[in-house]
Amino acid sequence: MTFNLTLLGSLPFDPGLVEAADEGRLMELAEEDSAFLKAFKPMVKYLVEVLPPGPAPQREPGVLKFAIPMRDGQPSERFGEAKHFAIITVKDQVIASQELLDTPPHEPGGLPLWLEDLGVTHVLTRGLGEKAQNLLKRKGIEVVVGIPAEDPETLVGKYLNQALELDPGLQPGTCPSS
Repeated sequence: MTFNLTLLGSLPFDPGLVEAADEGRLMELAEEDSAFLKAFKPMVKYLVEVLPPGPAPQREPGVLKFAIPMRDGQPSERFGEAKHFAIITVKDQVIASQELLDTPPHEPGGLPLWLEDLGVTHVLTRGLGEKAQNLLKRKGIEVVVGIPAEDPETLVGKYLNQALELDPGLQPGTCPSS
């Protein structure tokens, strides 16, 4: 019997990784400090590229959940530099709740997973690169890039009323220049 399988690679034994895991410090281990993590990263990248996106998360019918990256009380110029996310829940076209959550610690692919876990259906942002947009879209999250610097409630209200005007210099797949 023959199988047509792709070899993803081989993973070396890494005593430093084992020690970090035993001590509860696995998340603190930097990729450059681990032969295992260096070998593992291209495997994960390949799988992300070739595997189809999973099923869209089950969300409550009639409920939209917006995430807006925030910094210093305004929508953040760059998605990845947000200190907080305004999370606004809309039920039957009316804002039902709003909360401001601290951005979790940065790790590759972490924000899309966190937003998916929160049940976010839409991200409204000033600037976001194409790769990050695609990661969010794979999670079933609609992405709107180029929003003006207005308060979150106003932005969501304008989106719901189809009156949100986007800055064409910030979309698609762009980030504001420094």
